[in-house]
Amino acid sequence: MAAALASNMFGDAIWAESAGVEAYGGAASREAVEIMRDQFGLDLSNHVPRSVAAASLDTFHCIVAMEPNIAEDLSSRFSAPSGRIIVWDVADPLDRGIPAYERCVEQLTRRLTELQAVFEMLAALSDLFALLYHEARNVRHLVREKHASEEEYRALISLPTNRNKAWAQLQTVRRDARDAKEVSGIRRVFEVRFGLGLPDLVDLFGNPGWRHSGLGGNQWASIALAVGDLSSELDGGNFDRARELLLQTMEMRHNNGIVRDKLRDLDSPLRQ
Repeated sequence: MAAALASNMFGDAIWAESAGVEAYGGAASREAVEIMRDQFGLDLSNHVPRSVAAASLDTFHCIVAMEPNIAEDLSSRFSAPSGRIIVWDVADPLDRGIPAYERCVEQLTRRLTELQAVFEMLAALSDLFALLYHEARNVRHLVREKHASEEEYRALISLPTNRNKAWAQLQTVRRDARDAKEVSGIRRVFEVRFGLGLPDLVDLFGNPGWRHSGLGGNQWASIALAVGDLSSELDGGNFDRARELLLQTMEMRHNNGIVRDKLRDLDSPLRQ
């Protein structure tokens, strides 16, 4: 039911599959088929339960364990990547009647809504990473004034000087980061493209040479640090704190405005 609900909620944005630690064929229960059909118009009549052993767990961005003991089994028996396991506490309704299935569906719907919010925060994190690298392309001014090494920042300098053209060029890596759907994947996408990680951008924006450039680079150092804090909270599963940090980061000021407005203005030409 969880996979069907996830596919119904997220559509083509995700690929969801179902597997169990003790699943050995058979069919979906009568109650599951009825409640999915009656409440959501979904057809589970052809669903065949399968074992986790038949799933390629390392190909999924997140693996949801319905109960804590299942999470333990996933790690110990099936070598699931522990950093990708999300633990819910949703009781198996099998053989407990329709009311138990209704409670299960309510819990799953609530949990999936929470997961959707996490995906949205990860998408926003991808946008913030893209914005930082977009601003970091101005390192060419530091290179010209001998405050930074051209070789170290060659990939950044290769971005167009025009801000809209540079932002358009960043959309491929931005989409790849959004598709990663995990913090480490987002970081890796940008590091591979530019040969520089977030700590490198913090150092870059902290370069004293920005003070004479008129571009406000030093103000982006605090934004880069905030993005680092946001990344850590998301990676640690502290989603309430991450939500607070995301809102705060979007309202931070740079040299001539706030982050949220900067993203909106850069995205505007892309929609035309």
